[in-house]
Amino acid sequence: MHVGAGESLNRRLFSLSNNGRVDLWAAAWQDFRQHPALGTGAGSFEQYWYANRTDGQTVRDGHSLYAETLAELGVPGFVLLFVLLGAPLVALVRVRGWPLAPLLGAAYVAFLVHAGVDWDWEVPAVTLLALLIGVGLLAVVRERTSTSVTRIPRIALVVAVLVPLAGFSLYTLAGNRRLAGALGSLGGGNWKQAAARARDAAGWMPWSAGPWYALGAADAALGRRSQAVADIREAVARSPYDWTLWVDLGNVSTGAERRAAYARARELNPRGGGAPRS
Repeated sequence: MHVGAGESLNRRLFSLSNNGRVDLWAAAWQDFRQHPALGTGAGSFEQYWYANRTDGQTVRDGHSLYAETLAELGVPGFVLLFVLLGAPLVALVRVRGWPLAPLLGAAYVAFLVHAGVDWDWEVPAVTLLALLIGVGLLAVVRERTSTSVTRIPRIALVVAVLVPLAGFSLYTLAGNRRLAGALGSLGGGNWKQAAARARDAAGWMPWSAGPWYALGAADAALGRRSQAVADIREAVARSPYDWTLWVDLGNVSTGAERRAAYARARELNPRGGGAPRS
């Protein structure tokens, strides 16, 4: 949800309105019912909403961590989420006599409850704090149960789990920084630099449509129309349910391909009106 121009947040503090969330939860549930085994893929709720929405709300998230996880990752993803978030609650029961347990437990439960009705779980400062509390509860349980673990297995566990995870995170960060640089050059009108940075980003992020969109926009601005069409085709191939990319393909292509691209955009976002009719 977004706050409209001139709208006071103070009025919403004690409002009992669901502000359209019920429609989003219903859409997520319907998406899950259609794809219960594996969901429709991480980050796909926005695309499902645009294709099936019953009103003009412009949203990206399902405004519920649990409903959106069910829709996007199906039963396996939801079970994994349940286990990960539930482990600290089990730990809390076991250390309930610890003086800080009520305080930390209340904060963690508040996060879990609110994550079910809004998207603030995507705010790093909020989520990291909640996860640190959860890890702290697990650490207290481990200390009190005095499970004997030798130093070598601990180091091996860190190397086996954290090092690959950190390496992948750094790799994706490098790709995202290059993509951000390409988009920044687009915004500044530096088309040649944007194209060069987008090509570099595509090498780091071969799975992402973002670099190919940026490259297509730069090539179009430079008058390389045929190359721009090829670039946007690559972007569409990586994210075929993103209606905005189909509009972009229609904008740079001609003839039957243009008409087909606009038609597909309207199929993916029937209420959007963002795709021209011809």
